[in-house]
Amino acid sequence: MIEFADLAALAAPAPKPPPGIERVMSPTGVAALLIFAFLVDYFSWFPAWAQVRITFISAVTGFRQGFDGGPLDTWTVERATDVVRMALDQAKGSYIAGAIPLQIVGIAVGALSIYTLGLMLPAKLSKKLGRFVTAAFKETGFRKVSWPIWALALPLGLLAELPQGWMGLVTTFTVDDVYAFVGAPIPKIVFGVA
Repeated sequence: MIEFADLAALAAPAPKPPPGIERVMSPTGVAALLIFAFLVDYFSWFPAWAQVRITFISAVTGFRQGFDGGPLDTWTVERATDVVRMALDQAKGSYIAGAIPLQIVGIAVGALSIYTLGLMLPAKLSKKLGRFVTAAFKETGFRKVSWPIWALALPLGLLAELPQGWMGLVTTFTVDDVYAFVGAPIPKIVFGVA
């Protein structure tokens, strides 16, 4: 009979992480976290208010830990800057055409981060933080995937290092510290993998 320890020895060694974020999960843990996020979303395991938050935090952490600095990250940055560059080229000789595409992408990611932070916070904080906190993810039914959650989690997981200034501080703090602190233990608790 094959033991789990024997199977672990057969697995490919983990690739050396690229410079950037601190890896707090093994490659198997990242895969388990993304599977968990999908299961929570697809099967509606928790009340709607918790389901969207657990799915989002798990997905962002999984994308950040698993893909940051890799080929998907590079491809995403290149495509996003290409789109911005193409838009700036339409300005032909205008002052705004001199904007730096990568910084524009960082500004967009920072704005997306602030928006999703508003989605995650309870609506009762709107008196102190403003109406952006009243925004909410749309609930999905049983055995349906909430694509807006995944569409927000992917760019934040991959591009969280691009925003600068206080938007950059908020983005990296929430994605690399808060979300990772909450999401990283899930594979160990649920599946027994670190």
